[in-house]
Amino acid sequence: INQRLPFVIGLTIIALLGTMTLIAANPLSDMMMHLDDVEGDTNYKSYAKSVATALAFIGFGTADICYDCLLIPGRSLLDDLTVPTGKSDRANALFTGFQLAGRLVAMLLASSVLTFSGLFGVYKGDEKHFDACYSLSGCILVFSMLLALLLVKDEGSTYEEILDIKRDDAEDSRLDADCHEEEYLIAEGDKVQSIQHTTSK
Repeated sequence: INQRLPFVIGLTIIALLGTMTLIAANPLSDMMMHLDDVEGDTNYKSYAKSVATALAFIGFGTADICYDCLLIPGRSLLDDLTVPTGKSDRANALFTGFQLAGRLVAMLLASSVLTFSGLFGVYKGDEKHFDACYSLSGCILVFSMLLALLLVKDEGSTYEEILDIKRDDAEDSRLDADCHEEEYLIAEGDKVQSIQHTTSK
């Protein structure tokens, strides 16, 4: 198994769990508000908002960190695919372009009828726009991961291959330098012999 694969799949799953936690925070709070008091002085209602706030922070923090960490295997995959062919600069420019395009698409989706309607009625209540936006982000994340896993031929790190190429280039340069030095010494030797021959005459 490719060493990059567990990180991509694991981070995606954790990001989805964080997103689901964020979506579930308010419904869980509402559910707690309607529960009866438990034994003693403990009351679910008094903790409802605190639990929702804590879940929102945990969910958002988890998802945000995983989204950022997914850039690491993504960038390394890009370099492994393009550095040996000398196309890394163009590929990194395209990578940044797709990032900016993704942000534009997210902004357009967040301001569209699709999300304001709660995915056309899938979500209801005051949080329907919020829930729809995060649900779409999770779906797009899974779709992007599947595209990368299915369509990209990842043969692992090319770091050793790049080092071998650099070693070969260095060896070729050293051999060229040795050849030039040998030619120079031969030429200088010929000059010395020619001078000695002329002097002896």
